[in-house]
Amino acid sequence: MFSSLLYFVVIAITMAFAFTPTTFVAIVTGYYFGWLGLPGMVVAYALASVIGYEPGPTA
Repeated sequence: MFSSLLYFVVIAITMAFAFTPTTFVAIVTGYYFGWLGLPGMVVAYALASVIGYEPGPTA
């Protein structure tokens, strides 16, 4: 359980900073976790978006 949570946090960080392509992460996750990895991937994608979001200059 902890190792899968760690996996999804790490891939969220690597996807946020574009170290790993999202398609590669989806293929690897599908191979190792199957359909059980889908909820983790959704959360990891959302977390990567939040981490990678950089707001523009404020007016």
